[in-house]
Amino acid sequence: MDVGKLRTDERAEEEGVWHDLGEGAKVKTARINNPEYQKLFSSIDKGKQEMAERGQLTEESANELFAYLTGRGLIRDWENIELDGEKLSPTPENFEKVCKIKDFRSIIRNLASDMENYLVSNQERDQGNSQRTSRGSSEQQT
Repeated sequence: MDVGKLRTDERAEEEGVWHDLGEGAKVKTARINNPEYQKLFSSIDKGKQEMAERGQLTEESANELFAYLTGRGLIRDWENIELDGEKLSPTPENFEKVCKIKDFRSIIRNLASDMENYLVSNQERDQGNSQRTSRGSSEQQT
């Protein structure tokens, strides 16, 4: 096995990568445990940290904590996200707000946890695709 294939793009891990969520919605997520995420987790009371790590928080407390960490530590941007029919602007407050919906939060955490999304080889491939798309559309306009 060539472990070099497992190299990740550190910039993408911190700044995020775009994911298509369907229905025209997209979200940009940083990788789980990125420096910002770790900084946010470290800012939490030590007792609460330990309880979270052991799964000893009440459901309500865990939901609040993980909405905060996921919304502010993992989501970097989005497009066409709505909540109950209202289009939401991409702000840290809104990121946290929608992450209180556990299944949405789960989607974000799964995307941010998937190493494949941050591999150097995938970033290079995706960059090549976007450059070809850009050139192709400008050629058609001339």
